[in-house]
Amino acid sequence: MMENKKIRSKRSIFIDDAYGRVVKGDMSVFEECFTPDFKFTWPEFKLITSSGSLYGKFALEIFSLYIKNDGTRWGSIEGKILNEIESGDQVVRELLYVMKNPIKGFGGFEKLPPDLEIRITAIQLFTFREGKICSCYDTYDTLGFYFDMAQGDLNKVADAIRTINPWFTAQRKAIEKGELPLPDPGQMKNVKFLTED
Repeated sequence: MMENKKIRSKRSIFIDDAYGRVVKGDMSVFEECFTPDFKFTWPEFKLITSSGSLYGKFALEIFSLYIKNDGTRWGSIEGKILNEIESGDQVVRELLYVMKNPIKGFGGFEKLPPDLEIRITAIQLFTFREGKICSCYDTYDTLGFYFDMAQGDLNKVADAIRTINPWFTAQRKAIEKGELPLPDPGQMKNVKFLTED
């Protein structure tokens, strides 16, 4: 849930409404709020496609699956817009996400302290065309996120990345075929995949 106390522009509210529907899995939002050639670039996508970007409705479906997975693994996730600038057809946001009380393993970590709190600052750049979102570039400090989950232990960071590699390899293969749903990391504990060289 996005918390905002400042007066926001129509585009800012449009973004929140559109992405709120995506997170809930309402894909009818695509035709209403996004251009057919919509481009979504996000750090996790670099692990599943060499370009780091996904396109069209498929990009939103993948994003929705990722966010739903995050939501099943934390007691609470709260977001807040720290800064927002609108210029021409673009909206730039600085966001703060606070993730608290992990309830399952996450991101290659089997066990996390139940009272763990992680703070992530993200930057988003939205571009509009003819009243719809045509691109989103979303990034955050992924390595810092892992470092915080490992509570400063770089060996644990490396181990967690190695642990999730089979999941992303399996996802990459599914995405290349345009298949949904993608393999869920929660269902892959006893499954081994051959990793790519």
